[in-house]
Amino acid sequence: MPDSRAGVAAGFAHCLRNHPDVDGLVSIPTAWRRRPMQGHAAGRRVPDDLQVVGVNDSLIAAAVSPMLTSMRLRHAEAGTAAVEMILGLLNEGRTTAEHATVGYDLVRRESTRPVPQSGDAGGPHLTRHSRAMGA
Repeated sequence: MPDSRAGVAAGFAHCLRNHPDVDGLVSIPTAWRRRPMQGHAAGRRVPDDLQVVGVNDSLIAAAVSPMLTSMRLRHAEAGTAAVEMILGLLNEGRTTAEHATVGYDLVRRESTRPVPQSGDAGGPHLTRHSRAMGA
């Protein structure tokens, strides 16, 4: 895993250059989300040739061009589940944590191709999902 912006850019460039079949990237670090959007530097057009999804939706997602499709994590829900697990460990004497399902919202913007839906009104779309978290 690259630990600098230059390293991330080099990693994306290497991936796109050496794996022409890659048509999608997920970018986690907030400050580095612009890098995959610059896929055109590798001869790729976002979203036509390369779809990009960010994790942990932020204001920058709507400020880059094209606007970044993002997974908006439900931090309050995750925090509540974590506290409940910790209290269970402390109060009930359990020695292992359980699993919790915490959701996220997929905010569809311009960096991914549209998914045809009946009654599609355009604009950003919000899709709710859940994922398991825990030990």
